[in-house]
Amino acid sequence: MELLGEVGYARLTMELVARRSGVSKDSLYRRWPNKLALVTDALTRRARPVPEVPDTGTLPGDMRAFLRALLRARSEAGQALRAVSGEISASPELRKAWHLGIGGTLTGCLREIVTRAAERGELPAGTDLELLAELPLSLLQNWRLEHGRNPGDEVADRIVRQFYTPREGS
Repeated sequence: MELLGEVGYARLTMELVARRSGVSKDSLYRRWPNKLALVTDALTRRARPVPEVPDTGTLPGDMRAFLRALLRARSEAGQALRAVSGEISASPELRKAWHLGIGGTLTGCLREIVTRAAERGELPAGTDLELLAELPLSLLQNWRLEHGRNPGDEVADRIVRQFYTPREGS
């Protein structure tokens, strides 16, 4: 994770990982067939960027708790996640692995939150749950790109107030 954060995905090699970890390349290849598998495993197992799905009983409570936990988890995984997320657009194999792994899992968690809210009657019939589940990740990623820094709890709270808090008379 540390090396990934230092050199980025594009410059990371199995040889660099072997040298840093003090094992042979053969040892690495016995466990991971390639760099993509190694990075995917490292992000999934070591970074732990996917928080537990909360169940506070309300859509705003669940979404706020999840987004704040996500921001904390991403902060802890820090540089490695930034390195990977910055290179996703340039690497189709990395983008696919991200969407099948962490990205897909995060969207699944958000889908669970909005689906439960719909089942409780907190969202109007016909709400596009898929779009509503994808929105927070897109907004957080865009915030990083636009502001050159990670969003904090205040951004998560703004997202919840704007998109996940039922309005009076709705």
